[in-house]
Amino acid sequence: LRGPCSACQLQLSAEQAAAALAHARAVLVLAGPGSGKTRVIVARVCHLVRERGAQPSSIMAVTFTTKAAMEMRARINAELGGANVRALQVCTFHSACIRFLRAAGQGKFAVCDAAEQRKLAREALETVGSDPSQAALVLQHISCIKNGESAQQTDEFTSVLAAYTALLAKRNLVDFDDLLVRCVALLERDPAARRAGRAMARHLLVDEYQDTNGLQLRLLDALRRPVDDDDVQVHAHSSSSSSSGGGGGAESLFAVG
Repeated sequence: LRGPCSACQLQLSAEQAAAALAHARAVLVLAGPGSGKTRVIVARVCHLVRERGAQPSSIMAVTFTTKAAMEMRARINAELGGANVRALQVCTFHSACIRFLRAAGQGKFAVCDAAEQRKLAREALETVGSDPSQAALVLQHISCIKNGESAQQTDEFTSVLAAYTALLAKRNLVDFDDLLVRCVALLERDPAARRAGRAMARHLLVDEYQDTNGLQLRLLDALRRPVDDDDVQVHAHSSSSSSSGGGGGAESLFAVG
């Protein structure tokens, strides 16, 4: 059975409503595909704004693709509308990192897209006398290394990685993995940057939480790490069965999926 949510016009099941309206410090909700995960996130945003008095500018909803972010924004707009939605931050992990880096005065770079990455990888391979047709494989390997995943490194690969890194630096470029690496390093070492990041994402919702990798989890953990008396809420959305519980300190965790 579904009924109207108190914070919006969406029809929610009892389980969905319990998740969207939960007041626990930390809530983890796991759900299978097609179970209305985005619906719960949209309802949660409406609840935060309309019933908890959250400023829309302090809410950040993070997902994995630009398409998914656009869909989520459209669905939130249909419920909240107007200035509320314009102030909301609905973005990908990489876009969120750009926002955090620029807020800390470290955003003076251009982001290297996939085509430019392949071009640089081929150039790096040629620089060390290796086969440029291996660019795609090399980029996969580089991504694994930057994301902290285990990967065997030969002397040849180490040389290619060094050449690729030098080409990025020479052109003042960063690739998508660099955005996460730089942002995590900044937030983990700099309390002032972490405080600023938490102010931007006091209520942090993460779609498809089960797909986050180790580096993305470190980013979320850095944003949840206590800084003075800051109060942050992390809302994550992933996939499987359903549970909820309280978190520690002044933080709130809301994970749904």
